[in-house]
Amino acid sequence: MPLHSRVWIYQSIREFSETESTQLKTKAERFISEWTSHGKTMNACIEIFHNRFIIVCVDEKTTSTSGCGIDKSVKFIQQLESDLGGNTSLLDRMNVAYRKNAHLNDEV
Repeated sequence: MPLHSRVWIYQSIREFSETESTQLKTKAERFISEWTSHGKTMNACIEIFHNRFIIVCVDEKTTSTSGCGIDKSVKFIQQLESDLGGNTSLLDRMNVAYRKNAHLNDEV
């Protein structure tokens, strides 16, 4: 995505398993293919990093993201959270991750 893209980062309170990451990528691809704003398809991508972070990027020079478009993406993240079960939170802003000695650590 271009440097001017709009970016949202969702952090899980735990690491995803490889199976979960694969399932999340499949669901993300489906969502991206259907995601619209003002009736226009979004030029967007969703990536998973370190089996912990879901990164949503939108190239807003091609299509700006409306409030409804953002709401759709948040509902998608909430659905992922639900699909992953009660031991996962993707919307907890108090969760902080950091790297120390090549390991990913977190604090809630």
